[in-house]
Amino acid sequence: MNYSKTISKALKILNCFAGGNEYKSLSQIAEEVEIEKSTICRFLKTLERDSFIEQDKESKKYRLGNKVLLLGLSILNNLDTRKELIPFMEELNKKYNQTVNLAVKHKNMILYLEVLKGKGYIHELTSVGFQEPLYTTSMGKVFLAGMSIGELEEYFKETEFKKFTKNTITDIDTLKKIIEKVKKDGYASNDEETIDNLCANGVPIKDSGNKIIAAVSVSFLKISVDGPTRKEIIKDLLEVSREASRKFGYYGE
Repeated sequence: MNYSKTISKALKILNCFAGGNEYKSLSQIAEEVEIEKSTICRFLKTLERDSFIEQDKESKKYRLGNKVLLLGLSILNNLDTRKELIPFMEELNKKYNQTVNLAVKHKNMILYLEVLKGKGYIHELTSVGFQEPLYTTSMGKVFLAGMSIGELEEYFKETEFKKFTKNTITDIDTLKKIIEKVKKDGYASNDEETIDNLCANGVPIKDSGNKIIAAVSVSFLKISVDGPTRKEIIKDLLEVSREASRKFGYYGE
């Protein structure tokens, strides 16, 4: 038996679930990993036995199991970034009773490291390990604002801009103007660009080298937050950006 190839196939199957928590059918998995269904079935049985995969008894579909979650949490608990930012997030969550998110940039996506649930929490969109495009989210726009001109141009070339709602911004010139505004204002907004009625504001967390290492946002249902409250949320987020960035050695404006 070629153990290297066996392990590679198992990891390939697990990797097809990366970035979300949705269930997938055997056919979907086979199509993504390009392995025969009979082979996949054998791997799935082993992975399910060891709790790396779980199967829904009714739909017969699969998703990542608790063992993967435990491994992920072990990594998260060792992340200094997450540990330092949790207290700031808890204050925002307690004050506004809205969902507070922490994300890092992973390739051309944001990756959620922590989500403190509030009354506007939508599980399908904001859960630990989930990924979303940079251009549709407040935290993503924060990372775009931290890119150099060359990095931005490369991003625009590589990205397929899709409409998720009528408010999703897919025009590059418009995005460039928004990015410049984010640089000036110090925060970014998402106004129903990923899903109808869901809004958010996000800010950067910088290190001593002026590099954006993470982003924090408050997300909420549009109908649950009025104009003055949103301004207050933005004010508090900017303060979090300043204070939390100092924890990582940034003392700029």
